[in-house]
Amino acid sequence: MDNYLACCDRNLSPHFESLEATSKNDGRRRGIFLPSEFTYDTEKDRFICPNGKHLKLRKFKKKRNHFEYAISGKVCNKCNLKDQCTRSKFGRTLKRHVRQEDLDRKVTQSQSQTSKDDIGKRQHLMERSFARSVRYGYKRSRWRRLWRLKIQEYLTATIQNIMILVRNGRSKDRAVMGRSLEYYPNLVKMVEKV
Repeated sequence: MDNYLACCDRNLSPHFESLEATSKNDGRRRGIFLPSEFTYDTEKDRFICPNGKHLKLRKFKKKRNHFEYAISGKVCNKCNLKDQCTRSKFGRTLKRHVRQEDLDRKVTQSQSQTSKDDIGKRQHLMERSFARSVRYGYKRSRWRRLWRLKIQEYLTATIQNIMILVRNGRSKDRAVMGRSLEYYPNLVKMVEKV
């Protein structure tokens, strides 16, 4: 949610999947109605469940910045859709963020075809690079302190660039090396500090 709201504040289009979308059918949530299947009544500030019952505002959680809506366990336990709605004997609860409209808009943008194309492009370009860097020690920090960690990252990037130079042959050496130094302008300074 924080990432979507940060994109909203900066007027950016989010091109990443929501955590809720990736884990909607896992564990205890399997076979349970999604929050999107409940209707929100803006006039009376309540949710309406698929069976027509009302979830009323119960409390505001300041730490998470959302409102919690609930229905009593007595009503839920008598419902014929309870097995599809909740596993709790105390009734179904739903959360609604203070900036839910912004979140909904950004989630819709993140599900667009442009976003899916960018996610695929990122997997092709970046994820492979991160996977290769694990071989050269990128996964674990060898030293403490941020400036030492930066040196390790620069050295890892340097090794990857050298591997690209070796793979692409000698004719392109100068162009590729010049481009890599543009991306890492502080590389020489950081290595000299060591």
